Amino acid sequence: MKFKLLFILIWVVSNYAYSQQNNNLRGIRYYYSTPSYGSFGNSINNFKPLQIEETNKAYLLSGYLNMGINPRACFVKIDKSNDAILFDFLEDSWSISKGILCSLENQVLLIYDKHNDMLEQDSMGTVLIDSNGVVNIHSYATDTIAFIKSVNQVKFNTNLATGLIDISSFTGTSPSAWPYGFPVIYRLDNTGQQTQKKVLPIFNIFQNLPVIYGSGIKTFAFGNDYITFGNIHRLRSIGSNEIRAYPSYWRWNEDTTKVCKEVFLDYPGHDNGKAFGELIQVAGANKEFAISIERPNENTPNSQFTPNPVILTYLDSNFHIIWERQIGSLPQSSHSYQVEDIKIDSISGFIYLTGWVYNYTTDKYFSFLSKYRKNGPIVFIKHFIIDEDNSIHTLKISENGDLIFAGRGRHDGLNCFFTFRTDQDGYDPAGQYLGLEVVTATPTEIGIFPNPSDGIFQVSSLSEEPMLITMLDQQGKQVVAFELNELSSKNSFDLSEQAPGVYFAHISQGENQWVKKLVVR
Repeated sequence: MKFKLLFILIWVVSNYAYSQQNNNLRGIRYYYSTPSYGSFGNSINNFKPLQIEETNKAYLLSGYLNMGINPRACFVKIDKSNDAILFDFLEDSWSISKGILCSLENQVLLIYDKHNDMLEQDSMGTVLIDSNGVVNIHSYATDTIAFIKSVNQVKFNTNLATGLIDISSFTGTSPSAWPYGFPVIYRLDNTGQQTQKKVLPIFNIFQNLPVIYGSGIKTFAFGNDYITFGNIHRLRSIGSNEIRAYPSYWRWNEDTTKVCKEVFLDYPGHDNGKAFGELIQVAGANKEFAISIERPNENTPNSQFTPNPVILTYLDSNFHIIWERQIGSLPQSSHSYQVEDIKIDSISGFIYLTGWVYNYTTDKYFSFLSKYRKNGPIVFIKHFIIDEDNSIHTLKISENGDLIFAGRGRHDGLNCFFTFRTDQDGYDPAGQYLGLEVVTATPTEIGIFPNPSDGIFQVSSLSEEPMLITMLDQQGKQVVAFELNELSSKNSFDLSEQAPGVYFAHISQGENQWVKKLVVR
């Protein structure tokens, strides 16, 4: 019994310490140099983080460092406790990192595009870095020119690099000849060695219109199969010479390609599959997917310029389109949205988008964060500025629900890159959102605080409708339910009689529903 109580006490203390550590990490951190390059100063050189991962003690960032007009793949490891850069890796030639993967051996696998010369055959670099920054393997994995878009770890020792393979390897023509290429997936083990290559076919899948080429964006595990999202580029219509991009997906395994299909082919209201637009970003969780698409503006007169709208589309596990929303609340005539990253919270189902907005009127950039519920309603969209010309390029959802951003820009007159950690709604530790403008798209978003708590949680809501809160433990078992029938601006409920640990509050209020992760200490 004493041992059990001691174990519970240690568990509670460690969870409390973990929560406090995460709270202390919130806010923005600036970095003005890397060990390999030195100070960025006022030059045009700067590190642009395109991916961020988190370990217990560190942030792992990868992307590229500008060396004049040439990018070079760069990896940086940062001690979260003191913001010190522990070490970095900088490739010595033209390259851009496309992913970082953490293995069980406390190693990091860095995968990047490498294009010294468009004629050289080695075009994907892999670097294995141990916990002390020692590079163990530096190899090149492709047998022809490939352009890697992303990397995804689908299971242990199975990493899939997705992109476009040059068509010249099949036809013997030059890289600039039509068609350009096919989607390709390279399978890599945790050491960075290539174990398999899969080239996906491109079909004439709509009215037998000629398909010019295809490209892969990202690949996910899907039961015993895989799903690759990307674009096919085909003629827009019969008799037209206009080539457009069409979001598509491939379902395949090692033996065969089962499906090659345009995403919008069967979607009502899209003219029998003629909807077009280039797929830019994709995220997946629980066999469902969110994709962002840049859709050309068809209704703008030739004499006028209007930025292309960016669309968020949500697909269920049968690849049916459940809903789509145009991203952004600011006037399209003067503002252009660029989505840099999409993430789906696998527990709550919330979809997060982040990126930047360009204001054509003022010639200024600022960042945005938007949040959607799984069934389509927007929770909020927030516009904000982080110092001088700072822009966010990647997002990570932490295990405790915190949002971790990374980007680059200027601070105190110097070039820098930064990490920015907030709670799940994009707020800093003081409860004030970092920025100049906050646009809330729904008046019914609720807040529960403090979190973690000793058991008493306050509920804040702009709506006075009755609220039902059902509490589930980590095994999904209901432990208690609360009905708040006369909800004012603030109310509370009590979990102090429950054992310390993590709980999930399933909340319904009118037509709105939320799931929030709560910690009782």
